[in-house]
Amino acid sequence: MNNREEAERKIAEKLAQLQQRYDKDHQDITVYLDGLYRAKYLSYWEYIKLETLLSLQSTQTEYPDEKIFVVFHQSTELYFNLILDEMNNIAGQTQISSTYLLKKLKRINRYIELVNSSFDIMINEMSNEEFMAFRSALFPSSGFQSIQYRKIEVSATDIENLIDPEVRANLAFDLSVEEAISNIYWKRGATEKATGMPSLTVRQFEAKYSSELLATAQACKDTNIWKKYEEISKAEGEVLELGEEMRRFDHNFNVQFALAHLKAAVKHLKNASSTGGTNWQKYLPPRFQKTIFFPELWSAEEVEAWGREFVYS
Repeated sequence: MNNREEAERKIAEKLAQLQQRYDKDHQDITVYLDGLYRAKYLSYWEYIKLETLLSLQSTQTEYPDEKIFVVFHQSTELYFNLILDEMNNIAGQTQISSTYLLKKLKRINRYIELVNSSFDIMINEMSNEEFMAFRSALFPSSGFQSIQYRKIEVSATDIENLIDPEVRANLAFDLSVEEAISNIYWKRGATEKATGMPSLTVRQFEAKYSSELLATAQACKDTNIWKKYEEISKAEGEVLELGEEMRRFDHNFNVQFALAHLKAAVKHLKNASSTGGTNWQKYLPPRFQKTIFFPELWSAEEVEAWGREFVYS
């Protein structure tokens, strides 16, 4: 068989496969082939919407390093979006296996580790002088207002684990999702340093996202990462590598990300308030918050030492 005959054979196979696909949905294949014939070739810049993407880095001031600040947060949100996609895929599995969850968790960990390592740009490359100059134009916006970050939290763990331990000790055992959300840990950090009252930053966030976050929390009540891990443990027994990947995710998100954020705040803010006016000195350190997605996977000693790496370093 010569090259032309081989090419014609492959084309015939592909056409037969397409015919089966369109017949299944009662579609006329000739209409779609005509559309393919008339369609223009796809370019890289059209596929990733390059011009649109590059038009989104608008800044509030003329200080050049503000663009670093904008691009860092935009890229972080894109990685958060990828993480949420994986979490939604996990939640949608009716019969999940340890192999599947391990693969997805490894991917999630790669994403969050890329975000954590990129904080170095914010810490060491962005000009402190320029940051302190342009930051006043950003009030009262804050990374605190990231709805995707909040969705990752409620998609990862039972929501009771997102209540401050001191508050949790004084609450009823069987809380509704609404009650748990109303006592979630970040509400304590979202206060004005001077008055202790809820900041404008959190009032803005809740006005826009309260219903959406509550809906996500309710949807994830029985399908979060921890619930899927428990399902696997019952079916397959303890899977050591999976448990370690769960711990890695917990530490990456609740310690390493928080510490990277804290280092940036210490470097640039020192004793100043955040752009959202929140009390970041108490809100950011993981050793204060002790937010742990999977407390059952950590020893009492590890919980006690949670987030102390920054203090030691």
